Parts: sequence; C-alpha cells; structure tokens
Amino acid sequence: MQRTVGSFIGVLRTAGLPVSIPETLEAHRALDLVGFGDPVLLKHAWGAVLAKSEEEQAIFETCFDRFFAPPDKAPEDGRPRRKVEGDDSDRPDTPDDELMPTGGQPFGGGGGSGTSELRTDAALARMLMEGDRAALAQAVEGAAQAVGLEQIRLFTQTGRFTRMIMEEIGLEGLDAEIAAQEARDDAVGAGLARSLRIGRQRLFRRVAERVERQLALKADGESRAIREDILTRVRLSAVDRRDYRMMAELIRKMAKKLIALHSRRRKVTDRGHLDLRRTLRANVAYDGVLMDLHWKHRKVDRPEIFALCDVSGSVSAYARFLLMFLYSLGEVLPKVRAFAFTGPLAEVTEQFQRHEVERAVSEVITKFGFGSSDYGMALDQFAGLCMDEVDHRSTVIILGDARTNNVNPRIETLELLHRRARRVIWLNPESTGQWGTGDSAMLRYAAHCTRVEACGSLRQLERAVDNILRGAG
Repeated sequence: MQRTVGSFIGVLRTAGLPVSIPETLEAHRALDLVGFGDPVLLKHAWGAVLAKSEEEQAIFETCFDRFFAPPDKAPEDGRPRRKVEGDDSDRPDTPDDELMPTGGQPFGGGGGSGTSELRTDAALARMLMEGDRAALAQAVEGAAQAVGLEQIRLFTQTGRFTRMIMEEIGLEGLDAEIAAQEARDDAVGAGLARSLRIGRQRLFRRVAERVERQLALKADGESRAIREDILTRVRLSAVDRRDYRMMAELIRKMAKKLIALHSRRRKVTDRGHLDLRRTLRANVAYDGVLMDLHWKHRKVDRPEIFALCDVSGSVSAYARFLLMFLYSLGEVLPKVRAFAFTGPLAEVTEQFQRHEVERAVSEVITKFGFGSSDYGMALDQFAGLCMDEVDHRSTVIILGDARTNNVNPRIETLELLHRRARRVIWLNPESTGQWGTGDSAMLRYAAHCTRVEACGSLRQLERAVDNILRGAG
C-alpha cells in the first residue's frame, strides 16, 4: 500500500502538481480512513488533500483515473460501447479488449470444458481457457507492481517490461502447456494449442498497452522533447484525451515538414536536363554567352485523395489523427474528400470546409462513430457515390482494421476500385501478425491494394503519408 501511494505521488509530481511532504503524509492518513474499497470516496478524499486549485484538481483527476484504471478497462475516451454476445458487460468496441474468441465463449468451448484437457497446472493457461477476465486483469496488475513498472521512463524499455510482466504472470508454464498440447498429435490437442496461442498473442498485446499507458503517465512531467518523442511512438489507441492538443501540434509540425519537402515544383532527377531554347533566349543580351541557365522542370501531379475511415470504437483514434494529418497538408494535398463509416458510409468533406480541423474531426467521430464495422457495405456505398469520379489521378486511402464482423467483405468492389484508381492504399492500425486472424479480411483485401501498411503510431502514420506524397509525382 505504501509503495502504491508513493508511486501515485510521484506521478502527480511529474505531471506538474507540487505535492509536499506534509501533503503526502495527509494522503496516507486519508487512505487509512477510507481505504481502497471505494475508489470514488478515495478520489474525493485525496483530491481535497492534494489539489489546491481548479487547475491542480484537473491534473489530479486525470492522473487518478489513469493510475487506478483497471487493466481490462480502457480510459474513458468517449468511444462507443457495444454488447458482446455471451457477455453482460458493456465493453469498448475494440478487438484488443477481447481475450476470448468471437462470441464470448471460453477457448476450450462452451462452459470451459476444454480446461479439463490441459496437461499441466499452468494457472495462466487455465485463465485463458476459462476466459477469466477478472483473474487475468488482477494477474497483470500484480505482475506490473512486482516488476516495478512504475519505474519505466523510456520508450525503449517497453519491450523489456512487457516480457517481464508476461514472465511474472506465468509465460513459461503457458508455453509448456502449448508444447504439450501440440505433442498430443490429435485434433483436440491441436485446437487447444491454437486457442492458447491466440490467447497468448492477445495477452501480449494487452500487457504491451498496459506498459505504454504507464509510460505515457510517467512521462507527463518530463521535458517536452521526450514527451513528444513518446507520443510519436506510442500506439494511437493508448493516447490520452488530454494529450490530443499536443498531438495536434505534433501533426502540424510534421505536416509543415512534409509540405516543405514535397511542395517543390522540381525534381532533383530532372535538374540535369538543360532547356536549350529558354537558355538561348535568356542570354541574347550577353551575345550568346550562357550566363543564365534554364532547366527543364516537371510539375508534380497532385492527386485527388479519397479517404475512407472506419470510425468505430476500435479504430476511431486512428481515424482522428489520419484526418487531421491529411487536412493539415492543404498545400500539397488540396483535393481531399473524406468519408466516415461504421456500417453506412457518409461523406464528411463539408465538415472540414466549415470548421477547423480539430473541431471537424471531433464532430465526425461523435456523429458517425457508433455501431459495428461493415466494410462490405461501406465499399459498395462508396462505389455507388464516387466510382465514376475515381480515375488514374485518384488515390484511395482506406483506414481500418479490416475486421468485418463476419459479414460479406465485398472483395470484388475493392478489386474494381483498384483497377480504376491510380493507387489504393490501406492503412491498418493492427500489427501484421493480427492480419487474417479471427474476422480480419486484411489478407484478402491486401491482394487488391497498391500498398498496405501497419499504421499504429504517429510516426508510422507520418511515414505512410510521406509515402503517399512521394508517389504523387
């Protein structure tokens, strides 16, 4: 308990809230009185002791919510929530929140019957097979404290802490169980091994996001340069709402750099082509002495961009920052048409023409960010609206995880778009290892895309946009 209080006080100090030693002692006394049983009561008690102004109260509440957020609960970020079949709890519409297969059933089958087939007493394997979210969440949090996750300072430490937490939970036993099931050489063993591998992979990602959230939390009071570097590398889904303003500033800086790089009207490769006619005309006054040379330049062809963004809960953060990026590049991408969808698709270009980028993005997410993704419907509706306008100058950008919720993905529609457009670029916020798993149709879509990129962080997004602009000439 003492360690937890000390860690939280350290977080407050790094976030810019001055907490004195007497105030720390008061926080301990308040905890002795109210305990950890009622988080709301503890929040009010500590707020009265540690926050001395409205500004400090805002910092305190943000730090408290993030520090004491359960590992299996995403931060309150306004994302829509949905019901999952077989689960009575409201959960964010994100595959990262699901440590069980689609349908909410345990990995071993209905009622946890697969648990009896396990060859060892590996606790982690049993929790995964039973789909015990509460036990998994408790195990992750306990392991995080055991390995000293609160000491994380640098982005380069995320991989090490992720591995340490997994080992503390029982990774070795889980791997042994997977090997034992594979050694059975029968259908049951193969099925259990596959389920455990899926659970292992998802748990790794979940632990990695827990580590990234802690890193973002600890970095609040560090120097701005370090903070910005962290925000460019962290997964966009882990970015806190109060960091959106800094993210917008980072995007403007990145956009300004890309504009300077790509707005040049000439290409270096064309510099060696002398325009003889213009050169001779310009040097008539010098009796034919070539004093003023003129070179042949090729005008960069600026493409028309059609941006289709999945704004459902699982990827809305990525859509937010991609749209901000594209509309910050007005000098080099003057023709951007934006479309948002979960199921039905709607053009949202007008919002960006009437409002500032940040406000327009928020309106789009709020208005259209509900429901489950239906990529097939969105592709068909886009084709009906814009197929005649898509030509050899058009670049179609699709942002989404390609998780179709097991409805028809309409691959043939994307194939037709690919034949008509100059380029079809798909930006997927999931890592490549997740493509094609579960209800993901990414591998099938990829066959009809000019380029497919994993795009989980701001730095990856910048690189993707840079590649789009490089292909514009």
